[in-house]
Amino acid sequence: MKETKAYLALKNDVKNLIEDEDRFNTHKIKIFPKQMSVGKSHLQGKDLPQMLLQSYPDLKYIFRICPTNEVAGDGTFENVEEPFRDLVLPKFSADYKGQREFENYLKNLDSQKIFCLSFTHQLFYVLSNNFNITPCGFITNKLDT
Repeated sequence: MKETKAYLALKNDVKNLIEDEDRFNTHKIKIFPKQMSVGKSHLQGKDLPQMLLQSYPDLKYIFRICPTNEVAGDGTFENVEEPFRDLVLPKFSADYKGQREFENYLKNLDSQKIFCLSFTHQLFYVLSNNFNITPCGFITNKLDT
């Protein structure tokens, strides 16, 4: 992908946020409203994992929260480089049993990898109510905000 001025500006904004630990680690969602075709998916699948690892070497997961299953399955993390690994989740129910299955699934993953997961807002809502998961950042199309 050609790194346009718009992409470099987005990349710089995200990098500055990640490096500002106090701002990044609040429970407030940070929104980067950008027009379509700026390179948001490329950033999420290529540059963002490396930026996060550099600032947070104990990173275990990257959660990408999406509006639909179609967006969650768009392949953004398909080409992540080591030590990252794309993880396509099996289906879990939103009930107590499904939540325990998800928890066990995460616990049994290879501890030497950093897993990149995409899932819907609804699944995030269920998981965040039962696990210590909070959002740090959000990149969206301008039209979505």
